[in-house]
Amino acid sequence: ASKLTGALPAISGASLTGITTGKVLQVVFATTYTQHNTGGGYSDTGLSASITPSSSSNKVLVIVSQPMTFTTSTSAARYSEVKTLRGTTLIEQSRQDWDIYRGSFTSTNWIHSISDLDTPATTATTTYKTQFMVSGGTCDIYAQKGGNSDSQMILMEIVG
Repeated sequence: ASKLTGALPAISGASLTGITTGKVLQVVFATTYTQHNTGGGYSDTGLSASITPSSSSNKVLVIVSQPMTFTTSTSAARYSEVKTLRGTTLIEQSRQDWDIYRGSFTSTNWIHSISDLDTPATTATTTYKTQFMVSGGTCDIYAQKGGNSDSQMILMEIVG
């Protein structure tokens, strides 16, 4: 330490050589506050983002954080599903069974969170989005309920 004098140069990863995978090339961020709901089949949640990969061998890291609300007033078994799509291709799907909430009006909140490393195999602009559904009537599912909670999607192009 006693031999160091003057200012040291800043370190940058821009000139690193030998790195052939794992480097982040671009980041896209999208958010929405707009409430969406459905009482039946799959519907868009309003959350989407697009990215244009620079190479067809690169991957896209998809990260989603989305507040959801489920309401029911039936004694019948119900479930909800949320999925993430690249265009029309399924990337991820999760299911919530709501059997414990039968018989009285209930409203339940949770955060739908995913992270998935996708291989779109294209250099064309690619859109990712989320959709949701409930299994039957007398219940609803909401994304961004009340418009006061934001949903976020982050897309990162990773050198493949």
